[in-house]
Amino acid sequence: MPNSARPKCPIDDLMDLHLAANNLYRKIIRQAERQKEVFPVPADGADDAETWRKASDGEMIRVQNPNILKGVSTQGANPQLEAMARILADLFNKQAGNLELLGGLAAQTSTVGQ
Repeated sequence: MPNSARPKCPIDDLMDLHLAANNLYRKIIRQAERQKEVFPVPADGADDAETWRKASDGEMIRVQNPNILKGVSTQGANPQLEAMARILADLFNKQAGNLELLGGLAAQTSTVGQ
């Protein structure tokens, strides 16, 4: 209402942190879902590739050209984004009044004797 004082609630300060952290976590999840490993093989190495594909973990196999069987992996989740998301989550936790401690999810002291 106009000309009335509206008190500020704690969530006003936390909402931007909440949105930023959630956006980063969603981006990290999308990156992790796109990560994959493939094994490109030239056409003349199709028999070697099929032998390799059928082999069990740790099994020794005979191939004509072992140098063609190298994997190519996409990057996956960006470690710098993961670090930033952790920083935002920690900052949110502290500004919200130490939610982990209040919820019983964090230790109250760092040593047994305290």
